[in-house]
Amino acid sequence: MVEPGTIIDSMYKVEKVLGSGSQGTIVYVKTISSKIELALKLIKVSSEEKEHLKEILESVKSEFSIIKSLHHKNIINVYDFGYDAKLDKYYYTMDYLNGVDLKKFYNDSLGEDVFADVAYQVLNGLNYLHSNEVIHFDIKPENIIIIDNDGELTVKLIDFGLSEIKKSVTDQSGTVRGTIEYIAPEFFLDPTKVSPKIDLYSLGIAIIHATAGESYYSSMSKKISGERLLQALNEMYDNNKQLLSEFKSKKIKYFISHLIQKDPGTRISSAIEAISVLNSTFGTSYPVPNIFHTTSFLNNTKFILRDNIFNNLLKIHKITNQKKGGKTVFLYGPSGSGKTKILDQVFYNITLSLEKIIRMYLEDNTSENFLIGKLLLRKAYNSFKNIVDIEDEYQRLNKEIDSIAEKEQDYFYIFDDVINFLCLCSDNKNNRLTLIFDNFERYDQESVRFINRLIGYNKEGCLLIIISLTTDRMSQSIEQSYKLIEYDPEIENIEVPALSFNETERAITYFLGEIGNVPENFNKLIFDYSVGNFRTLMTFFDGFIQKNVVSYVGGVLFFKNKENFTKVLKRGSKKSVKSLIKGLDENDVNILILLAITFNKLTIDEIRKFIPLSEFDLKKALSRLVNLGLISGHNNLFKVVKSEVKDYIFSSLKKGTLKKFYLKIIKLDQDDKFYRSAVRVIK
Repeated sequence: MVEPGTIIDSMYKVEKVLGSGSQGTIVYVKTISSKIELALKLIKVSSEEKEHLKEILESVKSEFSIIKSLHHKNIINVYDFGYDAKLDKYYYTMDYLNGVDLKKFYNDSLGEDVFADVAYQVLNGLNYLHSNEVIHFDIKPENIIIIDNDGELTVKLIDFGLSEIKKSVTDQSGTVRGTIEYIAPEFFLDPTKVSPKIDLYSLGIAIIHATAGESYYSSMSKKISGERLLQALNEMYDNNKQLLSEFKSKKIKYFISHLIQKDPGTRISSAIEAISVLNSTFGTSYPVPNIFHTTSFLNNTKFILRDNIFNNLLKIHKITNQKKGGKTVFLYGPSGSGKTKILDQVFYNITLSLEKIIRMYLEDNTSENFLIGKLLLRKAYNSFKNIVDIEDEYQRLNKEIDSIAEKEQDYFYIFDDVINFLCLCSDNKNNRLTLIFDNFERYDQESVRFINRLIGYNKEGCLLIIISLTTDRMSQSIEQSYKLIEYDPEIENIEVPALSFNETERAITYFLGEIGNVPENFNKLIFDYSVGNFRTLMTFFDGFIQKNVVSYVGGVLFFKNKENFTKVLKRGSKKSVKSLIKGLDENDVNILILLAITFNKLTIDEIRKFIPLSEFDLKKALSRLVNLGLISGHNNLFKVVKSEVKDYIFSSLKKGTLKKFYLKIIKLDQDDKFYRSAVRVIK
């Protein structure tokens, strides 16, 4: 039993035990460094399960990384997953909620208004989970927490998704394990039929039991043989119906009866439908939430789009851990291409493998008193202090950095000592350290100097360093720094380009699914306007829902508003066309003019006939124009497609420039050489 005062994983101090159950113990803790209040669950792993621990951990990693990415006001936030060697237990941390569960909160004397408020918030949270393809699978009174803040109620779902890790509540012999009174009947007939309807059924039963004041079926938690299962289910269902009939409120009885239909075909099919029934039953006007949630969709580990890059980074991590020497990887690409998302998933994967990784965020990077070095020291010390004898060296380096700051000396002289400290921590195959530096283009000069030194040292070191760089936001100093290492054969450069048309189509299909009545050029227009920008694409999806471009009707998404569709796409442009073009150099402008005037899409070889650039420089220029959204580059065929870009070019062209291009384009081996608007301008 964990006692108050116990230190868990060198980071959390137990203040009190909150509860204990079949899956583990939950304790109230404070972080040692900053006294942040959290709840921490110690996961119970039986001796039988330890034999399959590796498989269980892989399953936990997959599910936990998804759960960690979900953020909603009616769902508890989950933070870190780890392992305490002294306790020999795995754990995860989450918000500490100062509230009561549904069983302690509910009774039949509660008013209908309070009932509706709580039910709506639970359904709002369930809709969010279901829209992210997560079934809670363990809805019961203990997992619904109500916080009363001066009469304003906030409902939180806890333990969501974690029961899905084991994928089934039955073993190979068909014996049911654990509490069964809240699980929908169809699951026992066919365990593959897992759907949102299971959670809705569980909610109905949870409300009945909470209002009754106790669970009537604790005896059913024991193993029940397959022969008695159907009989037990029928008995429980009849008893639940009897309890429901004793409710005083006809409205509450009517609403719950829709949730607990034994036949899933007649049961409410979604949380959104349940909210509609709630509003019509109680005369309320709770807003019906979107069925889609862009933020969590963007973070969901099932949706990376850059699977090849992600898997390549994991492969590099594995190889680096198995051999001597260090490795540095640059992940580069335009703004909004999805680099940070890839690094998020790499970070989650390595963290959940209980391996050592440190990630430096933008706010970590300032040259004030060499903060990047101090932060790296502190994070490495907290990760390795129980594994490696580093206490004395850590204290010495901190004093040395403070002394340099006081004397206003150059921090360069402490760089190697800090790097040696990182390698002292990491110089072990079982405890190799990965460092992630995100948004390198925004780092200050002191941080850049340090990282350049770290990269050089690491060639003979023992670290895996992954650095992300946004190529269209580099300052001159960062660009010069990158040029020095860009062609270093010992440094791996991995490009994250703008999304291709196929990747954009995958995103549309994944996010929106099958759409009824969709225009023929729907995907093409989205690609042309998003120009493969991951972030812009997410903005479009949000806009389509908010502006009623598409709407969810009877389980099918329909395209409804072409005018708003066009408005959302055009509003997605961040800068005016004029300001973008004015920021281009002469060669870029000439490429843009060429691709606006010509009728057909041009290949790189055709463009080189007009623009005096090497193939390498031309490809970089075209990539730049694609990323700015000024041209389309589908299948390596390039063209200006946006009417506002063409209009600006034609209105600003001088006669001499137009004549020069006309004389060159007329020589093209194409039947239709000029775009029709260009013809009018020429005439």
